[in-house]
Amino acid sequence: MRRCLGFFKKVVVGDNVASIVDQVFAQSTAPSGTTVLLGVYAFAFQIYCDFSGYSDIARGVAKLLGVELMVNFDRPYLATTPSEFWTRWHMSLSSWIRDYVFLPFAMLRREMWWRSVALMVSMIAFGLWHKGSVLFAAWGAYQGLLLVLHRKVQGLQRRFPWTAPGAATALLSWLITFGAICLGWILFRANSVSQALTMWRVVVTPSQYVRPLLPSSLYMAVGACVLGYFGTVGAISWYRRRRAPLTVSFGLRAALYSVATYAGLLHAAATQAFIYFQF
Repeated sequence: MRRCLGFFKKVVVGDNVASIVDQVFAQSTAPSGTTVLLGVYAFAFQIYCDFSGYSDIARGVAKLLGVELMVNFDRPYLATTPSEFWTRWHMSLSSWIRDYVFLPFAMLRREMWWRSVALMVSMIAFGLWHKGSVLFAAWGAYQGLLLVLHRKVQGLQRRFPWTAPGAATALLSWLITFGAICLGWILFRANSVSQALTMWRVVVTPSQYVRPLLPSSLYMAVGACVLGYFGTVGAISWYRRRRAPLTVSFGLRAALYSVATYAGLLHAAATQAFIYFQF
C-alpha cells in the first residue's frame, strides 16, 4: 500500500504539476499575482508529492526486506505553526539539524536572544545543505525568521494570556502558516534572486491581481490538487481523532492498488527526476 501511494504521489500528482511549475518560473515577462500564486501552490505540492512519494516507495521496499524506516512526512501542510511544520516535514533531516546543529549551538549561552541566533544559523545550514547558493541560504534564513517570530508570539502569549475561540484561532494560525511556508518555496524554486524578489513584490501588490496570464485549466488543476490533499488528509485525521485506528480491508486495499496503478500508467506526465536527487 505504501509503495502504491508513493507511486501515485510521484507519477500522477508530482510529475503533472511539475509542468505547471516550469511554465510559471520560465516566464520572461513580469508575472501577475495570480500566476505567481499558481506557481507557488503548484510547487508546494510538487515538492511534497515528489519527496514524500519517494520516501513512501523507499519505506515500502525496505519493509519487504524486513527493514522499518522512519516516517519522513506527517501531513506537513496541516501544521498550524512553523515549528510544527518542521516536526512534520523531512523529519529525518530536521531532527538531525536539531540534535547536531541547533542544540549544541544553543547550549553555548543561556540568553534567549542566543537561541534566536542558533535558530537562524541552524536553518541557514539547513538551506545550504541542499545547495551552496545565495537563494538556498536566503530560504534557510527565511525559515529561521519564521521560527524566531513564532517563538516571539509564544512569549507574548505567555506574558499576556487571553482566551480565543479554539477553532477560529487554529484556522487563522493554519492559514498564516501555510501561506508563509508556501511563499518561502519561491526562494527554493526561483532561477535567480531577482526573479524571487519580483515574485514576492507581485504577490504583495493588489494591483497585480488583475487577470490570469495562463489558461484557466491550469488553475483548476492546481485547485483540485490542493482541495484533494486537504480533503483526504483532513478526513483521515478527523477519523483517527474520533474513532478507532483507520484500517483498510484486503478487498479495498486491492482496489486502491488497482486504481493507483491505472492512474499512474495512463495519466502520468513526462517522467521527471526526483527533485531531491539534485541535492
